[in-house]
Amino acid sequence: VVSYFKASPTVAAKQRGLAQGVICLLLGFVCSFMTSWLLAVFPFMGMVYGIMLVLLGIEKVQTAIDQKRLGAGKWYMPAISAAISVICGAVIMLNPFTTTVYMWMFTGISLIVEAIADIVSFAMNQKNA
Repeated sequence: VVSYFKASPTVAAKQRGLAQGVICLLLGFVCSFMTSWLLAVFPFMGMVYGIMLVLLGIEKVQTAIDQKRLGAGKWYMPAISAAISVICGAVIMLNPFTTTVYMWMFTGISLIVEAIADIVSFAMNQKNA
């Protein structure tokens, strides 16, 4: 959020830092102060995520078939991606409570990586300014 207001308007508009910062602050607030609600909702969110993965996998199957019919090279890449999506989605839907633990770990790691990327981006922008 701070880097958004420190950057020039052109740079700030391209980086979308304000929206990302506010979203990260809200997620941090929810994770810190609404833990009981989050723990109750997370298995449901896992089920929704699993359903979305299966649906996106089915859509990728069509992409693979379309590419094959059009004679495009490497049509098998979306097919492999589709299979992975459907398998992961099915695993999540069959056992949402166990996958909740892994989703929490993934969320935590993702937030840490995002924070590191923001720090690096901020440092690089300071060098260029």
